[in-house]
Amino acid sequence: MKRSAMKNKVKKNIIVIGGGKLGLQIANEFALSNHNVILVDQNEITLKVANVKFGGKTVLGDATNINTLIKAGIEQADVVVAATNNDNINIFVSLIAKEIYKTETVISCLYDSKLSVVYNKLNIAAICPYVLSAETIKESVAKGTLSET
Repeated sequence: MKRSAMKNKVKKNIIVIGGGKLGLQIANEFALSNHNVILVDQNEITLKVANVKFGGKTVLGDATNINTLIKAGIEQADVVVAATNNDNINIFVSLIAKEIYKTETVISCLYDSKLSVVYNKLNIAAICPYVLSAETIKESVAKGTLSET
């Protein structure tokens, strides 16, 4: 078996910050891939809904609070995904994971694409869901791969 294929089979400790639609989807995708996933959100109702839809663990708390991140297991995290709807929270949590805890992989969702300059200067991987969606739609229309539903 190739080394890269073996690496992909390793169970990772993944923390997803933000239990909204995007964060929950990301957490579910990782959980379905048999990783150890912890979903963090400061809204108790959000986590109650998530517990019904998500098979992983949840932590209630403010992710900008170091104690919440420690409770979520940031010291052992291989991956941190900051997927709240707040760019400032996402970048703050990403910096903590990257700089203090030296997390191997840190990905941050970015909604204001003008802030991509900041993410680039801080060397934080940023994904802008709006830009990705627009690009996917544009490509689908150009290829004629969209179908009516």
